[in-house]
Amino acid sequence: MIYLLDSNIFIAAKNEYYAFDICPGFWQWLKTCEELHSTRSVYDEITHGTDDLSEWIKVFEKEKPAFFVQPSMEIQKEYANILWTLYQNNRYSTDAINGFSNVADSWIVATAKCCGGVIVTNEKADPNCRKRVKIPDAAACFGLQCISIFDVMRDCSVRLTLGQ
Repeated sequence: MIYLLDSNIFIAAKNEYYAFDICPGFWQWLKTCEELHSTRSVYDEITHGTDDLSEWIKVFEKEKPAFFVQPSMEIQKEYANILWTLYQNNRYSTDAINGFSNVADSWIVATAKCCGGVIVTNEKADPNCRKRVKIPDAAACFGLQCISIFDVMRDCSVRLTLGQ
């Protein structure tokens, strides 16, 4: 199984429940779990910042460059197909689709479709929303699964325990 992590997984973990100073085990797990990946576009989004997460991601990418999937020709074709499909179904405004195309979200969906991956995101589906394309709604159009980081941790039998 390949799990593709959205930017918000890293950001929420750092800012909330798995801050670097209180839960280093989470960050170590990201480094060691072979099933976890993300996209180059997520790397680019996060490294635009200047905080400790941006610095961590830069070091992490040097240690494990294959973690961030590069957009192959197949992924680029799927990206174009996803956008074309969204335009054709007339559910979203042009601005909503353009917004989706300009962030990592569209690349995560395209990568998941190409590699049969599961998308890991904090976003929740909102089928009635027409002003913004959300990852779970776009993923559903293509039969892709979206789950939480906690689901992944359970699937991978991760246990974050206190040391002695």
